[in-house]
Amino acid sequence: MDDARPAQLKASPGGRVSEEVAVEKRAHIKTWRGVPALAATICMIASLGSAATASGARVASCLRPHAQLSVEESRLSDRLPRNGEPAVLQSTTFAQQMIDGAGFQRFAPAFTRRVCRADDLRSTRQLARQQGALLWRLAVNRAQGRGPVQASLPASDDRPLYWTRLQARAVLRQARFRFPVSAAERDALVTLFDNASRGMFAIHFPVGRTYARVILSRFDPYTLDGGDAGTAPGAAGNNIRHGDPSGATALALDGAHYRLTDGKTEVIQTYLLPVNYREFREGYLEDTVGPWMKPGPRQVAASITMSQTNGDEFDLEQWNGRYHGVSIGNDNLAPCPNVNGVAQLATQDHSCDTAVVPRWGGRSAST
Repeated sequence: MDDARPAQLKASPGGRVSEEVAVEKRAHIKTWRGVPALAATICMIASLGSAATASGARVASCLRPHAQLSVEESRLSDRLPRNGEPAVLQSTTFAQQMIDGAGFQRFAPAFTRRVCRADDLRSTRQLARQQGALLWRLAVNRAQGRGPVQASLPASDDRPLYWTRLQARAVLRQARFRFPVSAAERDALVTLFDNASRGMFAIHFPVGRTYARVILSRFDPYTLDGGDAGTAPGAAGNNIRHGDPSGATALALDGAHYRLTDGKTEVIQTYLLPVNYREFREGYLEDTVGPWMKPGPRQVAASITMSQTNGDEFDLEQWNGRYHGVSIGNDNLAPCPNVNGVAQLATQDHSCDTAVVPRWGGRSAST
């Protein structure tokens, strides 16, 4: 597995900085780093040195720089004002700072090259799932101290995973595939990568009555818009810096084992949920937890979610997911807004209510 260590830079004969080739052990491909931050998401390879010029040109031609991104992905280009100089934008996007700060800066360029070389939809689906799972494992390993912590951010920081995930999703949105692909198929590729990079496919439990199997769900950073933006034109607000301690907890606890007082071993598997309503309506939660609720030798004892509230308090939610609430998601959508300053009940606005998706026993929209 690639440990995402920074590659060594060296000067080319022309004086420009170029890359040493690094081999991603799992994928068996050559990768380069030292790439500038995303401007139109992945115009990243173009400024590499002469050793990567041909490869960079091929990758650049594979991408559609004007393809529409999601609201979350569009924040990849956000910049904060300079520290101590609030009228001037920082030279690097905030997302790239978070990615570099964890040593994950090679992930999206390597992913881009593999996407650009994919020959058909089936292999691209496999690639999206495998690389999403790789990103999740990189983040868990970093959080749990498997190998030295790379770069400047602490191991407990959950933000690099969030921003690297969005960077890779943007690649799938922008890719000019070598094969025909519909809008629905492209969206499905993004969803597949997203699910895998959240740990949703990485849940595995041992068999036996001596184990207490527990699934813990946590959340992405949220409330990323707003806050002090200084006076620099186009600067993002300070809220973009937000992380989520619940997400950091998920990365730290995934795969943990604890001996209980009754002699059983508690096994914890974790995953991360988005802070959007659409994904819940599409069944992200049920599809992840549902298979482990079924009777069988790997049935879980509990599925628990925990989220951050105010100050140093956390809510352990007994009736999670039954009411949407009024807050907007990271996609800037809120299905149940206040009306004249008053929160609505499900009887007043059916968008405020939630239901299990039909494939997991919920009622269909027609019933």
